[in-house]
Amino acid sequence: MTNSAVIQSVEVWLREFASLLGSASSEISRGQPVSSRAKDEGEKLVWWRVAAPGAAGSAPPGVWIGASATDIAVVCAPTEGGDGESGDSEAEFAALLNRASGSAGELTIDSPRAVEYETFRIPTPAIGEMTIFVALIQSQPDAVDGMGALMDVELPLTLRFGSTHMPLQELASLSVGSVIEFDGALNDPVELVVNGRVIARGEAVVLQGCYALRISEIASRQERLFSADYKSSEIGKTRQTN
Repeated sequence: MTNSAVIQSVEVWLREFASLLGSASSEISRGQPVSSRAKDEGEKLVWWRVAAPGAAGSAPPGVWIGASATDIAVVCAPTEGGDGESGDSEAEFAALLNRASGSAGELTIDSPRAVEYETFRIPTPAIGEMTIFVALIQSQPDAVDGMGALMDVELPLTLRFGSTHMPLQELASLSVGSVIEFDGALNDPVELVVNGRVIARGEAVVLQGCYALRISEIASRQERLFSADYKSSEIGKTRQTN
């Protein structure tokens, strides 16, 4: 199931979730994605996640739906005969999402490993609109023994808009106001470079006042094996001839 199809399913679940909360309207609105780093450093989020495949038609693994603990405490207060334990609004939050999605999800306060969260606003009787955060985590094949210990290692990422070669004499003569021409056109995708190798391409965007990259293409294994000075323009020529 593609990410867009999952997001459409999530919208259906959130409409049902709003209905289960007693909302008179099932209309929900989708907002702009937010940086997960910024959100994780702010107000505490409680997450409901599907960690394993469920029955046909239920949520696929890797779907995380979260909300602020403050909103959950008000909006999901357990009702008489509800599935959550008395006084446990977070358990009620999970129980309602289980019913809305037809899945058996689990609660966690851990944050999903996602660059950004999709956002939705749903109507609720208690506080008006409630913000819901959604993260989609693609399942990965089992790693080689010992690789798990490396997954938290941070690597420097670089956005490359273009590159060029210049003789040392010209480089030494640069001054304020000098113009350097690079090999990238304005409509070329921006490259994401790790350790001198292109691993992805996309569109440069602004997110909360900072540069960000909306990924549109993941570089193939063959491209990632090329040396650092292998130009993206040469890769494009290869694609056109294939």
